[in-house]
Amino acid sequence: MDVQVTSKEAGNIFYAAEHPSLHVRFTNRQDAPAKLTISWDVTDFHGKTTSHSQKVTVPGKGTNGGAAEAWIRWRNRCWAISMR
Repeated sequence: MDVQVTSKEAGNIFYAAEHPSLHVRFTNRQDAPAKLTISWDVTDFHGKTTSHSQKVTVPGKGTNGGAAEAWIRWRNRCWAISMR
């Protein structure tokens, strides 16, 4: 399984007026589909951290090239997003 995490914001720096998000792309190199759970933590400007998760099904390599995508979005102001 290949995983690529990107952000449209240069340097992954999020300013107060922005809504931070990370784009996660999975590429399955196996024939069988995979069911995954991605987990991340969000830390706000005050240092409060909350944990989140999202389930993702990634098709086998023969379907859609084994590719799947997910977005990690946070609507409130935050200081950092870290994946676990």
